[in-house]
Amino acid sequence: MTFYLTSDDCKDIHPANKPSDFTVDIPGRGLNLEGSWAMALLDISFGSNNAASEGGDIFVMCNICGDSLAGGRSMPVLRRLWAKPKTRKVEKYPNACYVPVNTSKPIEAIRIYITRTSNRSITLGTTAVACTVQLMRTS
Repeated sequence: MTFYLTSDDCKDIHPANKPSDFTVDIPGRGLNLEGSWAMALLDISFGSNNAASEGGDIFVMCNICGDSLAGGRSMPVLRRLWAKPKTRKVEKYPNACYVPVNTSKPIEAIRIYITRTSNRSITLGTTAVACTVQLMRTS
């Protein structure tokens, strides 16, 4: 199952959506995932935003991912990126890195938020961030 998400999605329902932190609702009753599932970030585009002006580690988090240890904290990391200073491009990942998904309750929305190792949010401009994520059943 593949999801093409942007920070402009669902702004009528989530008016606080911004490029560094956005929620996209799943239509209908959401997803009831049975068994074990995993999720991967296949690509991300920061558009004309300069997400990497400082360079260094950037974490793409997702509310449905299981927790990982990052920067001494337990966080729902979808993917860690290494940003080159002044980069403005689409990042594609030919080798998908799947992380476990929390399937204990129905998934009604997917929240993507982007932080530094210190768990401080990244300030992005106004151009929408777009990403492709994939859910895969693992058992």
